[in-house]
Amino acid sequence: MKKETKSKRKKQALDSAKWIRIGLCGLLFIIIIVLIVTFFISQDKMKSNEPTPEATAQPTDPAEVKTPDYYTVINYLNLNTLPKEYYGYFFQNDELSADDMDNQVKIYMAIRKIVADNPNSYLNTDKKLEINASDVEKALTTLFGKEVEYKHVSLNGNACSYTDFKYDKESKLYTQMPSDCPDAARNSIYTELVSTNEGEDKIVINEKVAIINFDYNLEAKKTYYYVYRDLEATDLVATVENYGIDSCRDSIPTYQFTFLKDKESGSYYFDKVELVK
Repeated sequence: MKKETKSKRKKQALDSAKWIRIGLCGLLFIIIIVLIVTFFISQDKMKSNEPTPEATAQPTDPAEVKTPDYYTVINYLNLNTLPKEYYGYFFQNDELSADDMDNQVKIYMAIRKIVADNPNSYLNTDKKLEINASDVEKALTTLFGKEVEYKHVSLNGNACSYTDFKYDKESKLYTQMPSDCPDAARNSIYTELVSTNEGEDKIVINEKVAIINFDYNLEAKKTYYYVYRDLEATDLVATVENYGIDSCRDSIPTYQFTFLKDKESGSYYFDKVELVK
């Protein structure tokens, strides 16, 4: 009987020790879990207390920011089919503001914008083209701001470049009849984007501008390109064998375009251009 009691006590002691070990392991597991959770919570708090780094302003392509009329304003005045007084208009002087722009050029740019915004409506150049004066006024405001000054006038040019319009005061319509397109033999205007910087109230765009002519040399069987600094092609910078300014970029003038922000619409309109380098 005593022997059986001793065996029973021994078994109970072993069972108690077993449960104590299990309890200790469970407690240790819980402590580890708590420590891990506490560690990650502290890390999150440290991260949340760290100051958020400011976004670095990066130059942006005009097409990616709110300047949808940038190419309308500038590059349509680089077309070879334009009348001479329009061609390269923004590069004819060292500085030009919207207020100083010629009235005919403003009207032309407005009409060109209307055509660019609705290309499918103006594909047929064999028919009479009519544009309402009210649409021209809206385009002028978009391109040059709400304070733009203008006067409705007829344009003299050709149908291909949308510069030949008769304005009727009674009907308030700009009307263009089909006409032949002139043969253009002008030097080409080469532009290359340098930077685009967007601020709270304006966008500033810098671009290189060169005038390039070419000539095919029969003896050498090569085409040579002549790079000039000016529209008149009198200030020669370099003679190269490939179209572009790769070999003479530092000698090419830089023009800076400033576009101001319309607070109501959030869009930008042309303010001025100036030669900066």
